[in-house]
This record gives sequence, C-alpha cells and structure tokens, in this order.
Amino acid sequence: MLDYIWLDDKSPILEQLPRNFKSAAILLHPFIQMPLEWEKSVRKRPYEHIYPSAEEIIYNGKSVSWKEMMSCSGLHSYADLAMAMLTSISALSEEYKREDLAEKLHSN
Repeated sequence: MLDYIWLDDKSPILEQLPRNFKSAAILLHPFIQMPLEWEKSVRKRPYEHIYPSAEEIIYNGKSVSWKEMMSCSGLHSYADLAMAMLTSISALSEEYKREDLAEKLHSN
C-alpha cells in the first residue's frame, strides 16, 4: 500500500518530508493527446464525457509538454497555464478564476 504525504503551501517542501530525504522535486505530468480515431471508437453519445484508461494512454497516447501546451494555446507562463486548468475544472472561487485563460486553453 502507498503512503501519501500531504504537503502544505506554507513551508518549504523538504521540511515537510521525513528526515531521511535529502532533496525534493515537483514533477509536472505531461498532457496526453489521444489519436482522433480513439475518441470516435469509444464515444457512445455526443455529449458523453470520456477519459482513456491507463492502458489506453500507455499504448495510444502521446505526451505533450507544458511548454508545448503554452505555445499551442497562446498562454505565456506556467502560472497562466495552471490558472487556466484550475479555472476550467471549477477549482477556483469567482474571485480568482480566469475565464480568459481557460478559453485560450480550450480553443486549441
């Protein structure tokens, strides 16, 4: 079973880890682009939300870097890309959401 470590944003990451850790890194997972024919083959209804399984991602998916996503969408920083993603999944309150960035992300 996996042991999870929940980090806060108030103190340095390394200070929150067990003492035997000497360094820490945050890795940004890539975006995944599935072939167009994959979507057509699994979609049953026009407005159905579909998401590939881990196996489908491994065999059919192509990783797309954050930098490539910024370039394709016209977003100018990792911060803008993160805000666009958080806005698009309704993770931010009205005060912080950025619909303009989310629209750029979804336009491409």
